[in-house]
Amino acid sequence: MRRLFDKQIMPLWTVFLLVSGLLGIFWNKLPVKQINPWVVLIGNALLFGIALLNIAYHRASLQKKNPQAVLRSVMGATMVKLFVLAALVIIYLVSAGSARSIYGVIACMGLYIIYSWMETKILLQMKSPH
Repeated sequence: MRRLFDKQIMPLWTVFLLVSGLLGIFWNKLPVKQINPWVVLIGNALLFGIALLNIAYHRASLQKKNPQAVLRSVMGATMVKLFVLAALVIIYLVSAGSARSIYGVIACMGLYIIYSWMETKILLQMKSPH
């Protein structure tokens, strides 16, 4: 449980709670801009969960003596995240039909960039000796 609230991953929690809070505040205003708040909320939760899993995977790779393990962990986690999220976006767009929220998906793409950047920053902090 301590790892879930570790100081190194507090920026992830901050982004997750900030985005969720902003969604709560602007919940009724987002549909006017053709953004389905449920799409962004679920995307935010998925990205946060995947980021936590990836960081746990990266921590395990940092314990190995082989320097290639870290590279494999980063590349593997990025590929898995990209393919899983791409599959989910395709499933959503096909199943939602005409009620789909393209702008909601674009907002999730922005969140994907933010969470990926945060993961990289956290990984670099874990790797540095200080």
